[in-house]
Amino acid sequence: MSKRLSIIIILAVTVVTSLAMKFNGDDESEPILTNSQKDRFYTVTRGNFNIKVLCQGTLEAIKKYHIAFNGKHINNLEISSIVENQTQVKKGDIVAQLNNEAVVKKIKEIKEQLEDMEVKYKENMDDIQLTLDKQLVTAANDRAFDTESFLDKVESREEEFYTKKAELTRKIIDLKADYKQALRQEQIAVKTDLSKIDNALNELRKAHQALKKFNNLEAKQKKNDHLTKIENSETKLNEWRKKYEDAKQNRIEGENKSEAEKKHLDNNVAKNLKQIEIAEKNLDFERANMRNYMQYGHSETKRNLINSLAQKKLHFENVLFTADAARKAAARKERDSKRNIQQNQLYYDVLLKQIENKAQKDRREYEKDLAKINTRIDLYNKEYKTSKERYTRTYDDQKRRLKIELERNEFNHKNMTLKAPVDGIVSLRTYHRDGGQNEYRVGSKIHPGTVVAYIPDLSKFQVKTSVPEVYRSMIKKGLSADMYSPAIPDLKIPGTLDFIAATISYKNRWDKNSPKVYETKLATITTDKRLMPGTTINIEINVDKVKNQLFVPIEALYFKDQDIYCKISNGGTMIEKVVKAGRRSNSYVEILEGLKEGDRVFLQNGVAN
Repeated sequence: MSKRLSIIIILAVTVVTSLAMKFNGDDESEPILTNSQKDRFYTVTRGNFNIKVLCQGTLEAIKKYHIAFNGKHINNLEISSIVENQTQVKKGDIVAQLNNEAVVKKIKEIKEQLEDMEVKYKENMDDIQLTLDKQLVTAANDRAFDTESFLDKVESREEEFYTKKAELTRKIIDLKADYKQALRQEQIAVKTDLSKIDNALNELRKAHQALKKFNNLEAKQKKNDHLTKIENSETKLNEWRKKYEDAKQNRIEGENKSEAEKKHLDNNVAKNLKQIEIAEKNLDFERANMRNYMQYGHSETKRNLINSLAQKKLHFENVLFTADAARKAAARKERDSKRNIQQNQLYYDVLLKQIENKAQKDRREYEKDLAKINTRIDLYNKEYKTSKERYTRTYDDQKRRLKIELERNEFNHKNMTLKAPVDGIVSLRTYHRDGGQNEYRVGSKIHPGTVVAYIPDLSKFQVKTSVPEVYRSMIKKGLSADMYSPAIPDLKIPGTLDFIAATISYKNRWDKNSPKVYETKLATITTDKRLMPGTTINIEINVDKVKNQLFVPIEALYFKDQDIYCKISNGGTMIEKVVKAGRRSNSYVEILEGLKEGDRVFLQNGVAN
């Protein structure tokens, strides 16, 4: 982490948020500032201070007895009544009642369907005999129709053959004429395009040679002169920068010298810095000259040569593209014409065979249809004997399915009264709707398996919270924590950090602009009868403890020239010193280097805390 980032973090932690690093007194607390220390200065001391992460969470039971609808294959059930949240109940008490009007209606409809099926079964048995009679009449009509259709197809095949033959003969003659015309056009296009390509290529070569001749003389020499000046300016700038760094180092080493010597060293630093600015301006000037030369220094002749070369190249590419497109179009037209001739000739050759095959196929289909009709007549008589048995099986299957559905609805009806599984206090579950969380209430819709409420086991709790991603690196499983309930000020709950989510999430999962956090759970070591699920818990996670170290208030530090500074009092004057900072709370910062015990540091905001 860079020094700039370090000081930004040090200053940022002074902002008190709902999840920030907390200064804690405990047994080894930071010294409280006296009135004399709260004016504009603070005396550096050696002591102790704690580092904690402060957050807020919610108490919840580890074990819960769910109250849910355990029906089957039913959705969008509406709650018609439900107890209030936090209601005390006994085992077997009614917690919620679902609207069962639709289920009662469904049970009635199924019973009516079973009665109707019985009546329809008797009616359909009578229809079986009538169906057989109709099938026999239909088979006789089909035999007559198939015979007439076969004779019509024979006549149609003969007419089709002579019509197709005349059409294909005319088409092949036209395609051969098109093919000859395409060959002639392709030969003419190739000769014309070759001539155009040769002319364009010669013009391109001439333009390229003219530009190359120009570049090898005056332009190359002037460019080298400008590059040499730039290199000389860069060398001079690097020399002054080295002198400036040496002067800065001498100033740091001469911190303990007299004021006159330090002033001389400061003047030397400023002088070298001024020379760096002059060298940078000279370098920028030479680079600007180089750019001006590259942009405006070439003669009108070079620009004309470059434009001419680009135009010749573009013309050559256009000629190549046009020639290639014309060649491909002519070849494609020739290929298409040849393929059309071959396809139509092939079709003409197989026409007779196709007509013959179709006629034979018609004969086979006719004979097959007659055989099928005779087979159908035989089967109708056999089917009549087995139809009653098949229909009876169908009737029995439908009746069995309806009875299963009736049993399922009666089971659902029985389970629509949700009762308490144990003695305890009912906590209503919530669900997401209209951008917020809502408790299940009268009118809420649920599905099978939906848990509408639960009865928590009050013998053991855990605390659920979330930690912003900026503090994730500071916490780990197993850290101790002290937890407090705002509703029970005298109660302190010890615990340990038990779970940290592996992946980051949004504080508000439906808002991608909300802060990113890690879901965290803390196990409570003890419990209290006054605690209830849903209670807000203030949490202090013990992260680190700074012992017997020098430290100063955060207000004493500031950032300058990539370093951390503070001002100390020295006989009525202010001296600026570079310090090295270590660990910090939201009030104090550990000092690793730069100060000693007893130094008086100036507070930027006027107070130390």
